[in-house]
Amino acid sequence: MTSDNVKKEFQTDSKRYGNDKTIQQVFDREDHPAVPELKEALAETSHLTEKEAFAFAHGNFGQLPLPKEIDEICKLTKSHGIESTEEFLAVKQRAMKKISEAIWIFELIDAYRLPDFPEQCAECNQPLGGMWVNQEEGLSPVCRDCADIDGDLH
Repeated sequence: MTSDNVKKEFQTDSKRYGNDKTIQQVFDREDHPAVPELKEALAETSHLTEKEAFAFAHGNFGQLPLPKEIDEICKLTKSHGIESTEEFLAVKQRAMKKISEAIWIFELIDAYRLPDFPEQCAECNQPLGGMWVNQEEGLSPVCRDCADIDGDLH
């Protein structure tokens, strides 16, 4: 099985991990999602609070003014429980840390499930073409010839 086939067969999607929504259900326009839609979707997760979702979405993708001007638009920020520029920046930073940790978890799981296939034999440096043998746990992969495996066996 080639790496492309494996990745297609084992694609990660939200349903595999208990989320029943699809991206198409979250964003009205998938090609240009609205910031409030992102905020709502983030807030619906168990990872971000409403305040964190607001600060992350609007602070990174929204049309809020520069941080020094946030106090001037208190109506919007106060409606989400944010009282000052300092609080907005702190909440945004906390949200960014949580999101980066979630991305790292996804990357760890993906790397474990779908490790990169080796490109060449550890002994003769010939391309492996998606087929290799691990002689013993922890050793680098080798081609069938170097592993002395009969090529006619299926």
